[in-house]
Amino acid sequence: MVAILLLVMMSTASAQTCTGGCGNSETLEGTFIVVDLRRSSMVEGGPGDTSAADWLGREVVFGQSLNWIDGTSCEDWRIDKVDRPIDELSDPNLSDLEITPVDSASSSDDARQSVLWQALCGDELLGHVIEIDKRVLVISSPSGLTNAILERPLSRDEITALQLQLIDMKFYEGDANGIIDEATSRAISAYAEYRGAEYRFYRAAITENLLDGLGVLQN
Repeated sequence: MVAILLLVMMSTASAQTCTGGCGNSETLEGTFIVVDLRRSSMVEGGPGDTSAADWLGREVVFGQSLNWIDGTSCEDWRIDKVDRPIDELSDPNLSDLEITPVDSASSSDDARQSVLWQALCGDELLGHVIEIDKRVLVISSPSGLTNAILERPLSRDEITALQLQLIDMKFYEGDANGIIDEATSRAISAYAEYRGAEYRFYRAAITENLLDGLGVLQN
């Protein structure tokens, strides 16, 4: 029942259309990779979600063509802004996405965008995208049971800077090798919990606010 209600809310919400071909716009663009899958605590359902079982590691590309999370490729695509509250962000299983800026004179402003989009191929709705900030997105599975966390890839130098700062702050004891391995993921998750995430996630999202708190945000 809850899943049906969410789908009705999404389909009846008013949308602001991005005209002129969003494939060339400054709305959502670039490549994002699925780095984690989270069970939604907002939707009741069974024990498994086969619709998103193979999403981890997939690429979503907003470019001249749209490569969607389910493998769909579309040249005639657009993305519309949906005007409704993003209730999904109250889910504690997404609490690492809501980390706020650090209270410091050296900190940048709050980087959170909190924008809801719907992606379409022609007139067909592919799905909804929550833009957390310019480097992190959330896409829900068709059933609503799973939230995929997507990130823009960091460069090796950016990862090295992140690791060095985590070492300095005593969250990480590994090598600054420029690779987000299991030890680095654990350190990032510990830091995200320190910054206010409700849980120590297996793979916390590397949001702009998290990077800003470490002093390694690239503007």
